[in-house]
Amino acid sequence: MRRIPELLAPVGGPAQLYAAVNNGADAVYLGGARFNARAKAENFPLPRLRDAIGYAHERSVKVYVTFNTLLKDRELPDALDYAAALWEIGADAVIAADMGLIRVLGKHLPELPVHLSTQATVYNPQAVELMKELGIRRIVPARELSLEEIRNFSAACHAPDEAGRSCEVEVFVHGALCMCYSGQCQMSRLLGNGTRSGNRGLCAQPCRLPYTDDQGRTGYFLSPKDLCLLEELPDLCCAGVDSLKIEGRLKSPEYVAVVTGIYRRYLDQFARSGDIRVTAEDKAALTQIYSRGGFTAGYLHGNPGENLLSGQSPKNTGIYVGKVRSVVTPKSAGPDRSAAAGAAKKDAALVDVALQGDLAEGDGVEIRPAGDRSAAGGRDAGGVVTFRRELPGGALRIGDMKGRIQAGDRVFRVTSRAQQEQARQSFRGETTEDLDRQMKRPIPLLLEFTAVTGDPAQLRIREAAADCHHDTVAAGEEWPVCVRSPEPAQQAVSRPADPGRIRDQLAKLGGTPFTAAPEDIEVMLDGRCAVPVSQINRMRREGIRQLLQEKRRVRRAPADVEELRKAEEELAEDHLRIPQPPAVSVRLGRPVPLMDFMAGEAGMPCLPEITKGNADAWISQHFEEITQAVKESGIIVNNTGWIRPFQKAGVKVYGGHGLNVYNEQARRAFEECGVEIIEASFEADAALDGPIPLMITEHPVQSKTLTDRKGQVHRVERTRFGDKTVIW
Repeated sequence: MRRIPELLAPVGGPAQLYAAVNNGADAVYLGGARFNARAKAENFPLPRLRDAIGYAHERSVKVYVTFNTLLKDRELPDALDYAAALWEIGADAVIAADMGLIRVLGKHLPELPVHLSTQATVYNPQAVELMKELGIRRIVPARELSLEEIRNFSAACHAPDEAGRSCEVEVFVHGALCMCYSGQCQMSRLLGNGTRSGNRGLCAQPCRLPYTDDQGRTGYFLSPKDLCLLEELPDLCCAGVDSLKIEGRLKSPEYVAVVTGIYRRYLDQFARSGDIRVTAEDKAALTQIYSRGGFTAGYLHGNPGENLLSGQSPKNTGIYVGKVRSVVTPKSAGPDRSAAAGAAKKDAALVDVALQGDLAEGDGVEIRPAGDRSAAGGRDAGGVVTFRRELPGGALRIGDMKGRIQAGDRVFRVTSRAQQEQARQSFRGETTEDLDRQMKRPIPLLLEFTAVTGDPAQLRIREAAADCHHDTVAAGEEWPVCVRSPEPAQQAVSRPADPGRIRDQLAKLGGTPFTAAPEDIEVMLDGRCAVPVSQINRMRREGIRQLLQEKRRVRRAPADVEELRKAEEELAEDHLRIPQPPAVSVRLGRPVPLMDFMAGEAGMPCLPEITKGNADAWISQHFEEITQAVKESGIIVNNTGWIRPFQKAGVKVYGGHGLNVYNEQARRAFEECGVEIIEASFEADAALDGPIPLMITEHPVQSKTLTDRKGQVHRVERTRFGDKTVIW
C-alpha cells in the first residue's frame, strides 16, 4: 500500500460532523465556543464537544480543536482551563497560533499535542527547527508555497533534530484562499472599525469587497478563486505531506459531504493504483457545490497572476447554463399566463432561457448582467426555479425570477437540488444507527467465534489493520473485546451448528460503523455443539456495544487541578511588557530594511514579515556577508524563519511586530528562545494609525492605489525584491 495522507475535513456544527465522518474523513477540525478563528460558525460548547469527540472516536476519526486566535493576557487563564478540559474529554490535538498560548500549554499541559496554525505565518524550512524546540507536533505552513517548497518543508519537518524531535506537515487542498499571508492581515480590522480582526476570529472578509483602482475601475481585485488540488493529490502524497486539509468551517454540511467524498475517492484510487483520473462529473460537482469563478491551484505551480482572481463576483458563481432569451410578461405568457400572473404578484417574472446546461425545479439560479451592464455588483437577479416548461429549440421557461433581467443576461445554476439531496442522503438520520447505515467507509473488523460443548461460547472482536486478515494477525495480538455466552454450549440433538450460518449472523453489522468480510470472521467449533441464532445475535450486539465503548473511552489522567489553578492565578497577573517604540529607537536606532543597511544606510537592520522567495534566496546567498555586517548591531526579524540561523551565526536577534507578540507569555516564549521583543503585534494597538502594512500578498496587484467602499485610499507597492505586494 502507498502512503496516503490523512484527509482532514472542516466541521462547523453537528451536521457537518456527520457529513465529514460518513464521507470518509480521517480527521476533522472544529471550534469550541471560544478562541477560534471562525467565531461565526455554529461551533461546539464543551458538553456538545465531548459528544462530538466520542462520536468521531467511535468511528476512528480524530478531532482537532481550533485554538487559532491571538489571545489577550486576561484571556490566557481561561484558555489554559479550557485546554485542560479539551485534554480530559479526548481532543486529539489543538490548533494554535499564539506563541504565548503555545508556551503555556507546553509548560502546563505538555501531553496535549499542538498543531501550529497557518495563522502563525511559517513558510520556510529555516523556521522548522525553532518550532520543533517549542514542542510543535504538526505545522500548517502558508498557503503560498509551491510544490517544490512543500517538498523541502516536509523534508525539514520529518528530519529528526538533535533531540530526536520531528513534526508533521498539513497542507490546504480545497476551499477559500486568503489574499494576504495568514496572520499578517490588518485590513479586516481597519474596515471593521477595529472590532473585526481576522487574527481574533472575526474576519470581515475584506478580500471579498469591491475596490476602485487608480484608473477608476471598480472590481474584486483582491478576491481569489477557491483552491482545488484534486488533480495534484499524487504529487502532494509523494511530497511527504501528512495531512490534506479542506477549508470550510462556515460551509454547509452538503458542501462538506460532497468535497470530502470526492477527495476520499481519489485518495483511495491513488492508494490502489498509484495514479488518478479525475472525471468531468466530479470536477463539475465540486464547481457546483461552491466555487468562485472556477478553481485555482493557488501557488502550487508558480504565481498564477490574474488567473488567481475570482472575476466579477466574490461569491459562489456556480455553473453557467445559458442566456436569457426574453422576459415573459403576464400579457404575453400564453399557456403560462396564470403562472406569470402569479409571478407578477410576487414581483417576479418568467424567463425564457436558451440552454447550454440544465435546470430543474428547486435549483437556485443567478442571472448576471452582460455587456455594458456587467460590473462588480454581486447578485443582481435570480431565485429558485419554482416553474419549469420546455420550449422548442432547446429553450426553457423558468420562474419565479426576481430583479432586473434583460435579454442576453447570463444564467448560472448556483445550487442543484439533486446534488443537495444526494449529499444529504449521506448524513441524514434520526439516530446514530441511521447515520451509520450511510457510512461510505465502515471500519473493517476481525471476529473470532469459538464454541465447545460444555463451555460458554466466546466472541472476540478487534479492528482490522489495512490489508490485515486472520492469517496475518501477529500471535498474541490484543483483542479488546471478548464476549462469553451466559450458558455453556449444548451438544446438538440432531444437527450441529453450521459455521457458515454463524458467520452470516456475525456479519450482520448494519446500523453500526463496522463491517466484516467473510474471510475476516473465523468460526471454530468442536463439531458436536449447537448454538442458537438468538444467542449469536446477542453476543454480536453486546460485542459491538463494548467495542464502541472501548473506542470512546478517554485513557488520560486529568490535569493537576491545584497546579492548574496556581498557573491561572499567575497568568492573571501578567500584562505585556514591551518598551515603547521611541525608547527602542533611541537605544537601537531607526529600523532600516536589511538591503538598505547593507547598502550603507544608517540604522537598525530589519527583516520583513515575509521573506519567502527572492528575499530568502538573497539572504541565503549573502548570509556570511550579512552576518558580518550586522554582528555589532544585531538584527530585527519579523518572521520566525531567520531567528535560529542568525543566532547560530552569533548575531543578536530582536523581534518585531511580524512575530505577533500579543501577550506577556508570547514575549517570554521568544525571550526563552533568545529573542528580545521590541515591538508588539499590530493587534495590540488600539488604533490603526498608519502607515502600516494592511496586507502582504504574493499576488501582483495591478494598481498603484485601491479605494475601499468608505472612500479611503490605500497605497499599493511591490516590495524591494519584486515578488510581493504590500497594501498600506
